[in-house]
Amino acid sequence: MSAITLLLVSCAISGCSDSETDAAQYAAQAEILLEQNRLVEAGQTIGRAITARDDVSEYHLLRGRIEFKAGNFENAYLAYSEALALNPSSEEALQAVSQLGLRVGQLDASVDATNKLLVLNPNQTDALLVRGLHALIKRNYASTNTTADQILAIDPLNEGGVVLKARASFLSGDTQEAAQILQGYERARPNTEAVSLTRLEIYRALRDPNMMAQQYADLKKFRPDDLAIQLDHANFLYKTGKSADATALVANVLANKSATSLNVESAVELWQEYGISALNSTSYQDILSTGIPAARIATARYFASKGNIAVASGILAGMTGVDADSERAQFALLKGENRRAQTIVQEILAADETHCSALKTQAFLWYSKRKNADALRVAQRAAAECPDRSDLWQLTAKVYQEMDDDANVRRVFAQGLDANKQSELLSRAFSEYLLAHNGSREAIAVARKLTRSAPALNSGWRLYADICAKAKSSCVTEAKEGLVDSQTRFGVDTLPGELPPNGLFGRLVTR
Repeated sequence: MSAITLLLVSCAISGCSDSETDAAQYAAQAEILLEQNRLVEAGQTIGRAITARDDVSEYHLLRGRIEFKAGNFENAYLAYSEALALNPSSEEALQAVSQLGLRVGQLDASVDATNKLLVLNPNQTDALLVRGLHALIKRNYASTNTTADQILAIDPLNEGGVVLKARASFLSGDTQEAAQILQGYERARPNTEAVSLTRLEIYRALRDPNMMAQQYADLKKFRPDDLAIQLDHANFLYKTGKSADATALVANVLANKSATSLNVESAVELWQEYGISALNSTSYQDILSTGIPAARIATARYFASKGNIAVASGILAGMTGVDADSERAQFALLKGENRRAQTIVQEILAADETHCSALKTQAFLWYSKRKNADALRVAQRAAAECPDRSDLWQLTAKVYQEMDDDANVRRVFAQGLDANKQSELLSRAFSEYLLAHNGSREAIAVARKLTRSAPALNSGWRLYADICAKAKSSCVTEAKEGLVDSQTRFGVDTLPGELPPNGLFGRLVTR
């Protein structure tokens, strides 16, 4: 019998206040809903229990389980933290804060919970593993190795301990020992998911495409539905010259019914980076048939930006709603059907004056009529509403440029790049503007900054080489060398300022 059920039974036997009874009943319902995987309803129901009584640790524990299963790790961490505050000796809460704190960047809380767990049980391997990760994050590789050895002394086949030791060895510079550790484990437990993930990151860092390809093949069996790994694999295929296979793999992600908005954004960014201009009929039909609305919208917008209106329109066939209609307005504008475009955006903006794609089309319509003040007002609103869209910043700068307002052109480009530090589109537009306005040194600085923010981005190095050549600068040599180097950086760049991975299987950060 669960703790929640015991609370409910206790109320039935000995009597409780109305609020206690309501809370216990709601919590019991939430527990059943969790078992049925009805996570949204479970979350709402446990919320009612906590509203009625927020001083019961078991209710916060249940909320933590629900949020964790739903993939809402920050909310799960907060729920378990509340449970721990109410019951500092709860092993479940300590374990969750120890592990989730690491995941959501609450390192101090994670360390504190881990230490308390190890006081309760010094041989608790899960807690020791987290302690080893704490040391790894702090680049204390000797301590990491010591902790890994403790884990393996308790359980010689503990996969986490093996991976922890291998990562520590690699990051401390002993790549041969890292490989030997994994090979020794594989003799006992051949071809495991954890080893494949670790080997992938080691061979990525070593820039060994043949061994990376082998790990991707293994991971396809272990994690056939992991869309992030599929996109990582697609980037690798593009970099190793297998463009058709890569494009099909990206299309598979966009056609997947489980794709998230982040998956969709990352997929289209790959197409943008590698200049994809066409889809085969199978990929086209798959996205059309099973792609989530966000994937179809993003695919349509991408191909429209490449001038392929037929594919863009076809991908949206049968879709209803303002998002699809706003893209159709853009297609109409691109085909010179300004009156139709105006009719569509007027209707959208009457209902939602913040819709970014509709605002973009409206700004272009004003711009085409040389009504620059109106175009600027709308373009600024669009960029403010959707600062992560480089095309909106570029449009705002374009209107300022038409108005011969050099200071504001520079300001808008700078703000846009501050919000989108890895945007080749904005970096190119800004650097070319600066070149055309006697700003060669500044243009070179803009292009160089992109290569620092995204050293694996081939297009960034090509831009840098192009700007250096146009400026007749010696930096063209550095740019060409950087381009060659970027071609064997087999991973998508992390965002500037992003913390190194805190888990066992993240990218090995050595710089």
